[in-house]
Amino acid sequence: MIRIALKIKADIAIEDAQVDEYDLLVIPGGAHAMEYLRQNQSLISFVSAFGISGKTIACICQGAQILISARLTSGKRIAGYYSLKDDIQNSGGIFTDEPAVIHGNLVTTAHYKDMGPWMKAAIDRMTHR
Repeated sequence: MIRIALKIKADIAIEDAQVDEYDLLVIPGGAHAMEYLRQNQSLISFVSAFGISGKTIACICQGAQILISARLTSGKRIAGYYSLKDDIQNSGGIFTDEPAVIHGNLVTTAHYKDMGPWMKAAIDRMTHR
């Protein structure tokens, strides 16, 4: 397996981001990163507003923690890493680990091994909404 590490420099602060300037929000995984990021109220407010807008949110693995904190999971089928099953259920979501779960404007997957079907579903949902 080849591993490539990339560093991506942000060109805008989350406090300055406007939902209407974007068509797709991708929330990556990473247990420690998401646990840290979900404490940023500006980020959570942005994700919540994005979800309310009806625009597509693609979320993978531990990124479901952000959806939970943004209060976007209630009544929705959500794929997330297996360790988030209780968190998803406790937030009112319906846990699944299918490769590409589309529920409303959310497209989720539990694992990087399903990135192909997940991203295809996200792009299809975004372009056909």
